[in-house]
Amino acid sequence: MGSQRSNRIAKLYSASEDLDGAGQANVSDFRPSDRVWYLLRFASGFSAAQFGLNSDKIIPADYEGDGKADIAVFRDGAWYLQRSTASFTGVAFDAANDKPLPNAFVP
Repeated sequence: MGSQRSNRIAKLYSASEDLDGAGQANVSDFRPSDRVWYLLRFASGFSAAQFGLNSDKIIPADYEGDGKADIAVFRDGAWYLQRSTASFTGVAFDAANDKPLPNAFVP
């Protein structure tokens, strides 16, 4: 019974980043089962966005230096970013088995 129940529980990844530039960490969850990010921002409230694949590593951080964390994933040596102001981009950098270390990027 226990193993049957564990198969029905969705794996959930949580991250705390400043999603709206308010100077406080917000809460976000990524559910690989439906590939949806659930975001709770102080300024604009709750939203959801489908982004990534269920096997991606989540790497949210401020990738454009605007003070807002961006939705981002790492997959097979490529970084995929849904930036808050400059929209989507993908960057091939690293090998497929590398471990990404997200951080703020300030141009």
